[in-house]
Amino acid sequence: IASNPVDILTYVTWKISGLPKHRVIGSGTNLDSARFRYLLSERLAVASTSCHGYIIGEHGDSSVPVWSGVNLAGVRLSDINPKIGSDSDPENWKALHQEVVDSAYEVIKLKGYTSWAI
Repeated sequence: IASNPVDILTYVTWKISGLPKHRVIGSGTNLDSARFRYLLSERLAVASTSCHGYIIGEHGDSSVPVWSGVNLAGVRLSDINPKIGSDSDPENWKALHQEVVDSAYEVIKLKGYTSWAI
């Protein structure tokens, strides 16, 4: 399912379709994670293929970055900056997650909708 609200629509599709649950797949936070890795790579000036990190939870505003799992070519950023993503983070990595959340609103502002943002 690639439509919003993706989490709810995936569940409803599964219930209504009668398909086994492993046959109904929603994009979930895959898009959020891709945007997160891209923004990591931009901030660190490295290839996005070297950045690894995930956004979990519900797609959008309530998504959660897994800061403890963010790594660059195998080096965990939390080993370098133990406060990464927290309110007391001197590098303000939390702002990067906010950019991920705000990116959908940016697409809406520019295009008027997000139908092809995935």
